[in-house]
Amino acid sequence: MLKTSPRSRRPWISAVLGVLAVAAGMGVAKIRPVGTKAGLIQFDVVSELNMDEGFTNWVVFARYWVCREFYAVSVVWSEPHGGGMQDMKALVVFSDEAGFRVSDERYADWVPLNTVYPKPMAARDSFTHGAGFYELAEMRFAERDAMARRVYVADLEPLKGATRHSDEVADLRMAEDRAGEERKLAHARIRTTDGRIDSMELLDSHRQSLARIRYEYELNGGAARLASLVADLPVRAERLAINQQVTLHSVEGAQGKDRTFSRIKPVDHLSHQGGRTCKVTYGDVGVGDGNLRLPTRIEVRVAQDGRLLRSATLMNFRRVNLDKEQTWQAAKAFVDSTGEDRAYHQLAGKYLEYRPKLGSLRVDPNDLSFIRNLIARYPVPPKLPEFDESSPATVSEHRERPDEASTLDPAKHKERAEASRRQWQREMEQRKEQWEQFQRRPKPPRVEIGPDDTRVIRQLIAHYGKALAPVLSPDEMMDVAKKGAVSHAPSSRDRELMQLRSALEEILSYHRAARLPEDDPPKLDAQDREAIRRLQTHYTNLAAQEDRDLGGRLQAVHALIRLDELLKDHASFERDTLRYLEMLQAAGLNAMYMVGGYDNLETLAKAGEYERSNRLLSLWARKSAADSDTDNILRFARYEVCRAGRWWACVHLLDRFVHRPGLSPIERYEGLALRAIALDNLDKMLAGLQTTEGSRRRVQGQWVLSTTSRTDIARRVRPAVLEAVSAWEALGPARLDEAKPYSTINLPAHAMNRMGYRNATGLQETSAMLDAVVRERTGPTSIRRPQGSQ
Repeated sequence: MLKTSPRSRRPWISAVLGVLAVAAGMGVAKIRPVGTKAGLIQFDVVSELNMDEGFTNWVVFARYWVCREFYAVSVVWSEPHGGGMQDMKALVVFSDEAGFRVSDERYADWVPLNTVYPKPMAARDSFTHGAGFYELAEMRFAERDAMARRVYVADLEPLKGATRHSDEVADLRMAEDRAGEERKLAHARIRTTDGRIDSMELLDSHRQSLARIRYEYELNGGAARLASLVADLPVRAERLAINQQVTLHSVEGAQGKDRTFSRIKPVDHLSHQGGRTCKVTYGDVGVGDGNLRLPTRIEVRVAQDGRLLRSATLMNFRRVNLDKEQTWQAAKAFVDSTGEDRAYHQLAGKYLEYRPKLGSLRVDPNDLSFIRNLIARYPVPPKLPEFDESSPATVSEHRERPDEASTLDPAKHKERAEASRRQWQREMEQRKEQWEQFQRRPKPPRVEIGPDDTRVIRQLIAHYGKALAPVLSPDEMMDVAKKGAVSHAPSSRDRELMQLRSALEEILSYHRAARLPEDDPPKLDAQDREAIRRLQTHYTNLAAQEDRDLGGRLQAVHALIRLDELLKDHASFERDTLRYLEMLQAAGLNAMYMVGGYDNLETLAKAGEYERSNRLLSLWARKSAADSDTDNILRFARYEVCRAGRWWACVHLLDRFVHRPGLSPIERYEGLALRAIALDNLDKMLAGLQTTEGSRRRVQGQWVLSTTSRTDIARRVRPAVLEAVSAWEALGPARLDEAKPYSTINLPAHAMNRMGYRNATGLQETSAMLDAVVRERTGPTSIRRPQGSQ
């Protein structure tokens, strides 16, 4: 099934190259900025991406090789802990005029990440991934878009006649294609002053702005040298294939067979909401025996509020003498696994990522009567029926024909939209009532599942999962990568097996399954201990190499931390975690210090090393609250408090944050609100700790109780809530809009698109959660809800 998300998370590699593409080709002999043929330049890039959920800060460490004819990129590491940007480490990209080549040794069998896409590239289809995560190989389309709006030296030939002492504006028309590639750029409106370009507006064939670029210069001995480029990027519509017909070609015997899936209507999604401002800073860089003026820093911010979304720091420039094939081999060698890496991953998989071997099936998986009887022995609560958005009532109320919408009187169109909103709200109220009734129903008692039944259930789940997974041909892999998460249309037999597998999974989730002997990982033997000691020496040496790139050193320290965990050497684990945090802090990666630092604290708590985990927690909270950007702290706390449930760490962080000098009233209010919500959740968790589901929650609860009591936590909740409420009431008019309780977090994307609801801000979601806490604890009249909040 295709899934969409209104939140964009796009790979940053092509964004860096896109900026360089705009900036690189705009030189002409008598006009500044002037381009220089520099040959093949190698440099390292540390890229940061700030997000609103999940890992709220991602960092990618890569090496680039760039010249006019081709480029290559190797991602050596990503944070946090190798998992940044969907685990991009070991990804290699090479692009020239013939094709776009990708390679990833970790997923060598996945064809879309290990192939060459020929050029010229066709225009991409609508995004089936809904402007959310998408196949990494689709970076080729980001490159295509960047090149389609690139300005070339040849385009600026008419400017050669510009006088040195005048202000002029030229309106240039661009060629429709270049090297077989269709161009989005059709016109450029360029202002020159004293022989240099001051500004440039790039326009498409409809005279719609693609970018407005300003050039800022610094004077050095009378010569104007480029200091920065500032590009204003407008809001733009992206076509999303939310309801497009999807066809997957599957091979069956000698004949191919097309399988058609549900058809849904494409929609437009606004990308770059609030607009974007991209700033490229230039500096003199020593390359060989001379200096070049090159980009050293790139920042992308939301134009509306200045919030930093992405940044890249470019460093370690050097000229290299390699041809295309040598560059490709150098890029692959930069990220190739060594023998030590392979040995480390094998040991980590054997002990830390251990998967129990459940043995062969002891029952016949085709004996469905036996399976149903097994399921009947462990009843679970019935599921609440899913809301059917395609029901006749829903369709008639919420959808109108495109031809009708285009001719409808605006007043009637507005009236219908309001009617649709009211209908949707009624349906949501009904849904809420159904849910509350469902929650009040008596549930079957939770029981212990014996070892034999536990083993059989888990074996059946694994067997059905393997049997139902389609084997894709290379062409099908490419089709899946292009069109999103599509699957084979299941037969009636497959659907029955899916239902049985789902029922078996629900049993394990609801009841208490026995722990099996095979669940315990093997104990370290003497040979593996000796191998770990050798690997520790190897990675200690790598981490100490100051001339090694930062990503490579962080990778080495991460390996040391995991090896410490293997040995249960908690003192070394604490020491190496401190080293990891110090490296991030020294590199100025304060947001990653906060995001990446937490997991190791939880690992120590899980091992019962509370003194060590509390020591690191205090340091982590103090440094994060003092050094991280305010927006980064609030985004991190929003996600961890409201979604991930890491309340104890966030209480420590927010205790310090709310006393930080210079906070605005809005920022302090949200810090107080998030702290109150975290304390409320901690209190509830501790009250039911004996029955808490999920090992992470139990670990957190025991960690809390190692330093305080449930009574102390409960005593803190009400004052924290009242302090947050007082801060909200003190906001004045701001609470009526910026901080009003308003939530869309539970509205699916199709409802948001159909009803025209605007997304709630993070601050509004926080207010909605605080409002719910206040209503639950002190009654509905404790906060005056703003009129008109939804």
